[in-house]
Amino acid sequence: MIEDNNEKNVSHMELVKEKGHEKVEHSSHNSARRSLQPPSELVASTSPKHAENIPEEERQAKKTLEDYSPVIIFHDIFRSQVEWQMFAADVAYLIRKRTIVVDIRNHGTSPFISTRCGLGESLVDVRNLLRELKLPPCKVSVIGHKLSGWVLMAYCLLYPYKFKNLVVVEANPNVNPISSKDFISLKTALNLAQVPKSGAPLRAARFEVGLFLEEVLRNGKLRSYVVQNLVVEKVLGKPDKWELRRAEILKSLSSFTKFPDFLRLFTFDKPTLFVASNNSRYIKKENEAEIMQLFPQAQFVYMKTSSSNPHIDEFDSFVNHVTTFLNKHKLGG
Repeated sequence: MIEDNNEKNVSHMELVKEKGHEKVEHSSHNSARRSLQPPSELVASTSPKHAENIPEEERQAKKTLEDYSPVIIFHDIFRSQVEWQMFAADVAYLIRKRTIVVDIRNHGTSPFISTRCGLGESLVDVRNLLRELKLPPCKVSVIGHKLSGWVLMAYCLLYPYKFKNLVVVEANPNVNPISSKDFISLKTALNLAQVPKSGAPLRAARFEVGLFLEEVLRNGKLRSYVVQNLVVEKVLGKPDKWELRRAEILKSLSSFTKFPDFLRLFTFDKPTLFVASNNSRYIKKENEAEIMQLFPQAQFVYMKTSSSNPHIDEFDSFVNHVTTFLNKHKLGG
């Protein structure tokens, strides 16, 4: 049903540093299939005072639980893992779980740039990440914002045994996760972007594209996405040629316009939390019954903010809702 992508091996340095009671790891692993850039990992640890009172066997058992029962967070399109790191640190500390935030393909620090960036490729990326992290089934909690929430809903319906529970932020299987306004803006930006001359280094080429787009596109996140998708075409004996494969990118993203009908034959009968803003275009109270046909254990939380970014605009309340849900279902799966 889903085929692997052929991707190059990517190696990264590992940086570990202590921050308060959380251990923050920016780590990556060699992989023959790398599209998601994992992971900035935040692993909660007990304070020294409490650690003294915990027997070694119990401490090792808790460490094992943290290692194999993580929370993985996926950001929305045109964004990056950076905006979720503070939330991840709080979750790691409050529920004592390993927490991982990833950059999806074509975003942020992900080394994998591809014009193939549709739903099928995104599902493969999730599967490959789980394999790479060697996580056992039914032990993982996942959080997805908007487009990534859409992808995770599809993955959970296809492979319900893979996850313990699911948190969906501002996403609905019956609503396009990419707004028509953003799609039109992206199309305009791709069409207007001027590709640098052959031979320019990567950083210089991307800077040149970004500088030009500042004059025609005010949305910084869309500009960043276009710049990130500038790729090089290598021809033997000739200078590197820069390309922006506009048509292929738009075609791939168009796969997110409609939730596949065959997925409606399945259900994800595990705890699922849907978080929506006060005036959400994605989730409304009248949508709940339809959503529960696919996610029978769905719970719904409506935030006070009218923004589609409740994890930013109502940070404390958002953390409280999500950690309460994760704690309640900590032993589920």
